[in-house]
Amino acid sequence: LTQQCLESVLKHSFQVKEVFVIDNGSRDDTPEVLKKFIPLFQSQHIHFEVVTNQNNLGFGRACNQGIRRSTGEYVVILNNDTWVMPKWDQVLVGKMNEHTVDCIGPYFYEGEAASEDALLRLAHDFTQRNRNSVRKHFVPILMMFRKSALDQLRFDHQGLFDERFFVTYEDTDVKEQM
Repeated sequence: LTQQCLESVLKHSFQVKEVFVIDNGSRDDTPEVLKKFIPLFQSQHIHFEVVTNQNNLGFGRACNQGIRRSTGEYVVILNNDTWVMPKWDQVLVGKMNEHTVDCIGPYFYEGEAASEDALLRLAHDFTQRNRNSVRKHFVPILMMFRKSALDQLRFDHQGLFDERFFVTYEDTDVKEQM
């Protein structure tokens, strides 16, 4: 899954300057797979760094590790079982600016797609069917934040995500700035 995710990021990104992969205690061949991506990202002038945790420290802590290393104007949290679509980064930045928001995440299709082309067709069909509707709820498989907003937000704990949560509810501790 991580390999497919990173391949889609390489293929479909236009504004990505740095990628941090948090290996949260993998017990398979993930470390070897990640090494193969170093020259691929470097050839596109994208900083690529793997942070290796010996044990699974949880989703919240892994996100915080990547966020703390990031230096760009925008920060993206991307789960490893996600394929990004063409110009995904340009679309999200454009929507953030259009709606003057500091955080955005897409609605997603969670179903069977045998290939990236099949997923592109599903995404196109979904977009056409829902062109004029607004979705209020989404699952945070991909979230984009303005880094400046993250720096200004007040949280009950250090970092963006509450590290007490292990797998779910990772987005519930983000508080609106009053």
